[in-house]
Amino acid sequence: MFSIDLRESIIPFCLLLIVNQFKRMTTGEMIEVLDITEKTITDLKNVLPAGEYKIIRMERMRSESPGFRLGIEKIAPRQRR
Repeated sequence: MFSIDLRESIIPFCLLLIVNQFKRMTTGEMIEVLDITEKTITDLKNVLPAGEYKIIRMERMRSESPGFRLGIEKIAPRQRR
């Protein structure tokens, strides 16, 4: 599992980092993203390849952090018929 911590990070660069890591992953591997905001989750869903990932966990971080812990699994793309 890969882990990326977004605390004190510049969001556009973090999205690029996550997407680049996702491209290098094989089916079944996971990324854990720490301290991600709801808006950044929406942005991330727009830049990851549709149908190639599954959000497996989304839980609020501890009370002093406004962000979430997000788990993303790379899945095999669906075949078109």
